[in-house]
Amino acid sequence: MNMMISYQELVRTFPKSIAASHSRICLWVISAGLGLRHSSDPAIPYEATFSQPGKKSASIWGMLTSDPVLPGKVTSLAELLSLYRHDSFVIAASPVYLNAVEDDLLKGMAYLTCPREQLKIASSASYNGRLREYVRYGGILMMKDLNSNMTTLNIKHAGMLIHDMGIMPDTL
Repeated sequence: MNMMISYQELVRTFPKSIAASHSRICLWVISAGLGLRHSSDPAIPYEATFSQPGKKSASIWGMLTSDPVLPGKVTSLAELLSLYRHDSFVIAASPVYLNAVEDDLLKGMAYLTCPREQLKIASSASYNGRLREYVRYGGILMMKDLNSNMTTLNIKHAGMLIHDMGIMPDTL
């Protein structure tokens, strides 16, 4: 199981607790400044975010995946999905970040053995891109049930999707 989040979501929330309680989950970060990063990859401080959907964000993501700022385990979502084609993937990303990585993710999905079962995306209703059939939309009505706010909603929603896929926390 692989879980991917935007760096924006990582710094605002606590998804590491999800990965830490599930030994079969690897945490990856979708970063507007550094590209795709495994949680153990090196990082440096930067000032970057995908703030508007569109071709500019997608082209920046393309540059980050083709010429990474720092070395890391994997440079693109397509490469990650090709290497772990039998795994499941849960992505928590804002619509803006999802638009930025959409082409890369679509390329990678071609490697999955059963994308409909292996890929779940937690995002908000304002996403209207080509990955719609894989998105589980969250919103204000879910916040009370997930004990979240708008900042933590996608991460908590992704945690719920992981649970719904039958992946339970490790027991001591």
